[in-house]
Formats: sequence, C-alpha cells, structure tokens
Amino acid sequence: FSVLFNLFFGMATHYGHDLLSDFQQEEVKENGEVIYSMEVKKKHCNLANNMHGGCIATIIDILTTLVISTKHSKGHYGVSCDLNVSYLQPAPLGDIIKIVVTPLKIGGNLAFTEATFYNQKGDVLATGRHTKSVSKF
Repeated sequence: FSVLFNLFFGMATHYGHDLLSDFQQEEVKENGEVIYSMEVKKKHCNLANNMHGGCIATIIDILTTLVISTKHSKGHYGVSCDLNVSYLQPAPLGDIIKIVVTPLKIGGNLAFTEATFYNQKGDVLATGRHTKSVSKF
C-alpha cells in the first residue's frame, strides 16, 4: 500500500498538487478502510480560515481514488462518474482532522467509496461519496 501511496504522491506532485504530503496514514484495516490524519493549514482554507469546500472535495477525490487503485484487480485509478459532498461543520485552521476512507464496493466496472472527515472530538465535519468507472479509460 505504501508503494502505491508514494507512486500516487509522485503523480499528484507532478501535476502541481502537493496535498498528499499533508496526510499521515494512521491505519489500514482488513476491509480496505484507511484512516488518515492531517492538520488544517492556511493553504487549505477559505477567507474565514476554515477548510475550503473545494479542498475537501479534492481530498475525497484523491484519497478514495488511492483506495480504489489498491483494491482494484488491475490497479486502475478510474474515471469519476459522480462525487457528492455534505458539509456539516467547519474545519478551522490549525485543527487536526481524521479522514476515514471506505471502499463500499469495488467491481469490475464501477467502484463505490465513501470518505468521512472528523474533528478531534469525533464530530463529523463532512462526508462524501465517490463513484468511479474502473473498466476501461
């Protein structure tokens, strides 16, 4: 898993995104669920010094794709079919947040994933679902 993480990190950095360097992988469970933590930094924030919604959506896209690529038999990254996010509470600058990424179903053509953001008290900050086509692209 760490090899794929490093490969994906290299690709993301190549395309000008350094978000992956902000995550710490905390745990990988047998069901494929991966738990990450990160500190909310200024570069993640909107003008109100809370994590920007677009940043949350991008993190969901990146981390769920990473989980799909490690679980899919061909190692495909896939193409997004849909991504939806519910924002429940702000994630203020300086907070340490936990992100739990769960592969719901990885099939031959479609992969369904979920990501949930938590604050240090365990409150849900945001949740998102991501569906990707993983057959041919």
